[in-house]
Amino acid sequence: MAEPIVRPAAGADMAGVRAVAGHFGLLDLWPERPDFVDAEREFGEVLVGEVDGTIAGFGGTLRRGTVTHLGDLFVLPGHQSSRLGRTILSRLLPAGTPKVTFASADRRALALYIRHGMRPRCPLFYLTRRPPGDQETPEDADFPASGVADMRAADGGVAPGGADFRVPGAADVGVVPGNADPQMPGVANARTAPGDADVHAAAALDAHVSGGDRTSTLTWYAGLPGVTLHVSDSGYAFARTAGDQVVIGPAGGVTPQDCADIVLEAANAHHRTAPIHGPVHGPDHKPVHAPGCLPGPAPVHGPGRMPGRMPIHVAVPGAHPLLALLLEDGWRIGDMDTLMTSEDVMRLDCYIPHPDLG
Repeated sequence: MAEPIVRPAAGADMAGVRAVAGHFGLLDLWPERPDFVDAEREFGEVLVGEVDGTIAGFGGTLRRGTVTHLGDLFVLPGHQSSRLGRTILSRLLPAGTPKVTFASADRRALALYIRHGMRPRCPLFYLTRRPPGDQETPEDADFPASGVADMRAADGGVAPGGADFRVPGAADVGVVPGNADPQMPGVANARTAPGDADVHAAAALDAHVSGGDRTSTLTWYAGLPGVTLHVSDSGYAFARTAGDQVVIGPAGGVTPQDCADIVLEAANAHHRTAPIHGPVHGPDHKPVHAPGCLPGPAPVHGPGRMPGRMPIHVAVPGAHPLLALLLEDGWRIGDMDTLMTSEDVMRLDCYIPHPDLG
């Protein structure tokens, strides 16, 4: 067997990258291009590990300001003892800057990330809310395999400021459908995309709670088919209909209350059962109340989608007070990762990441 080659992914490598991603079930929530691998290549970095002319593994990152979000590190089973993954990781993670990942229960992955300076901060729970009338089975409780395979990773950021932060100019509720950009399919055009102000307002608050600016990434995401954006002056939540699933995130708020409110608004907008009610207590022991149904016009949904008939998925840090409220309301834990960071960089009680984009 030839010595592995680790190098930046070229366009011709992407079929091989997706073959590795498909082996681990990472594309289940990305039925159409562009997907999260496109985002990593456009807004971060993708490295491939090549053995005898075949892509045997890959790693991908996204950036938020100075933070490196390790989104992917996957090596096919036949090459997992060849140090290929370690080599890819060592070249992906810059020294001296904050790093974040979501690590699975695989002890090799946990040890690898710890050796690269990251420490466990809290569990990350992948929750699912079933459609009305669905009878849940043990198989149904599994969160789709996007973002939770053996060496899955995530992102984070530096958490500046205090709880009085507000987003100037944000509308009550905005929806950003986006337009195609010729340089990358599905990228929203920042000059002409409807709701551009809402995307920038959401990006400003996202940078505050998750740690670094990623306006370009969020503008790209807002332009994908099936994506809606709920935004107020104190919270934001992206939701995406992908095939027969709905994924909420990223989302955040100035306070735990604001974050809970906007996430529940997004969930209730995609669900036909009675809205979630009841208090959840933040770190100051003040109740965080669920908002009920989304006020005003319902957000736009993707073409041909029927709201309320699809499972809804959300990734909730164990430190977030919303976790207990969702579990009390009947949401189910499908899987769990460990949120790891090199520094204390995220407002974990005010932030809901996206399973793939962080």
